[in-house]
Amino acid sequence: MAAAQSSELQSHAEGNGESIERSAFIETLSILYFGTRDEKQMLIFNMLDTSKKGRISKKNLKIILHHCLIWHHQTLPIILVQIGKILLVPHT
Repeated sequence: MAAAQSSELQSHAEGNGESIERSAFIETLSILYFGTRDEKQMLIFNMLDTSKKGRISKKNLKIILHHCLIWHHQTLPIILVQIGKILLVPHT
């Protein structure tokens, strides 16, 4: 089942001509669609640009928001809250 879903997402990605590296694109979409809450939170945490003291790079934020709005709009508020929680954690 997961393979079929991943294949469907891959064909959708190719059809849109996304410039994002395909494997990263598919992995990101798979987590946003089928991942647990912890996996989604970890995905966002991994997208943090730690060289800028916990800021999310514009490219990664654009990826998150783009896919949430187009394919998974009902999770957008949850994702934004998770981003906010991560950004509010003090970085030492």
